[in-house]
Amino acid sequence: MKIIFKSVALLLLSVVLFSCSKDKTSPDNQTDGNYFLWIQVGNWPNTAQYVVGVNSVDTGSVSLSGNGREITGKADYGIIPHKGYYYYVNEEEGSFVKFELKSNNWTAVKEVPYVHVNFASATYTWVNDKTLLIVGPNGDYTKTLYSIVDIETFKFVNGELTLPALPTGYTGYRIGNLEYSDGNVYFGFNYAKDWPDPSYDKALFAVAKYSSTGLTMIGTEEDAASAGNGSSRLWTASSNVDSNGDVYMLTTPQMVNKTLPNVVYRYKKGTTTIDQSYKFNVSAVTGSDAIGLWAIGNGKAIIKYNNTGILASNHTYEFAIIDLHNKTLVKKLTDLPRDNSDYLQSVIVNGSKVHIVINGEGTNDYVWSLNTTTYEVTKGINIKGDFDYILRIDEL
Repeated sequence: MKIIFKSVALLLLSVVLFSCSKDKTSPDNQTDGNYFLWIQVGNWPNTAQYVVGVNSVDTGSVSLSGNGREITGKADYGIIPHKGYYYYVNEEEGSFVKFELKSNNWTAVKEVPYVHVNFASATYTWVNDKTLLIVGPNGDYTKTLYSIVDIETFKFVNGELTLPALPTGYTGYRIGNLEYSDGNVYFGFNYAKDWPDPSYDKALFAVAKYSSTGLTMIGTEEDAASAGNGSSRLWTASSNVDSNGDVYMLTTPQMVNKTLPNVVYRYKKGTTTIDQSYKFNVSAVTGSDAIGLWAIGNGKAIIKYNNTGILASNHTYEFAIIDLHNKTLVKKLTDLPRDNSDYLQSVIVNGSKVHIVINGEGTNDYVWSLNTTTYEVTKGINIKGDFDYILRIDEL
């Protein structure tokens, strides 16, 4: 996949690719709509990416034949969806672009020069409906930079966040979880060495004060119970803000120290230090390594994890419902087929609607719907045709 191998940082979050071409079937006549599926044909380095829109993901089927638009070279699946549009930094062109997919046309609605943040290794969150916050490294990962973007005027406020100096032997900063709540910006970070040497084996967190004119660092802290900076929302969500304004962040120690568990940490609303009374060992309830976290309301969240006990198949990724408030496992979603890829944006949540897209074995490629009351899953739209991966799903 093109985007995954842009930098050493993303090798730490790379999708493990297996050749799994799907059977060809006849297409259904579905185009555009409210839902968009990103599909990859081919394996690295010979890949092409397509986006196809559908009106509903609850029933029916869709294929690329006669549908969708190839966007290879224009954008890729490390992209930002919001209110009917996509936002993307084209680093090769040095531009920030607003895209629209309509009538199978992938159109740049607006494009302005932009070169501040190393976007492929960055992450993002929304301060409000018109204010986007991007945080990431510079080109050699020795600085942590940010951009506050007004998506109506396309005005940028660019700056730098001063983190503690890199410890001896470490070569750069990596950014993962990122959230805004009650005037503060919260993020996870890590100190990295040159690949394949492991990164710093403690969990690191930072808080900055937000204003429309820039961010001001408040402080940082570390915790030895876990490690890893979480994942970038460009690829997979691993943090959220609940209805109380509390911030939850999942750590990802697998590429740092395999003996450490995944832990969800919490900042209570308005506070600037980790809530030491709250640490949720997610590995203990899933029995494996977690990589993604999507809030679904009422303190509940979907967790995606790698079932390392499966040895006879490349499809090892499973899903479960956890209770963040009570630090418990609600239900493993064993009725879902297993996925074969890790860092993909495979869950979308809109109120009571939750959809999960899965790269299943053989032709078992579907979008599944989750009932947030009963936690039952039902099979929705079937993605047909000759392709290799479903990369992400969005509702615009």
